[in-house]
Amino acid sequence: MWNVRRLPDDYRRRWGIETGYSGVERLRARTTSKSHALRLLYFYYALVLYNAWLLSNLIIAKRFSKVLEAPIIEMQVLKVAIHMVVIASFGEDRHKRDRTGG
Repeated sequence: MWNVRRLPDDYRRRWGIETGYSGVERLRARTTSKSHALRLLYFYYALVLYNAWLLSNLIIAKRFSKVLEAPIIEMQVLKVAIHMVVIASFGEDRHKRDRTGG
């Protein structure tokens, strides 16, 4: 009988794992490379981004004493912000400065 009582909790934990993997997949870079090292790097990078997204939502929820029922920061916002940082870091202006020595 104790197994039946544990079922809802076990299912909740399993659901969290499944949704976590789908979140990581949404952040993973796509590649056609057959290099296992590169694919693993992209997966680990997606894990770091996903955990940063979760942590930022938890910190904001705690800061404003909110119960976290839904994400405060949408994942798409994180993706756009990271894209902007990457473009700013490796964008055309920096490339021009590096070539001219300025």
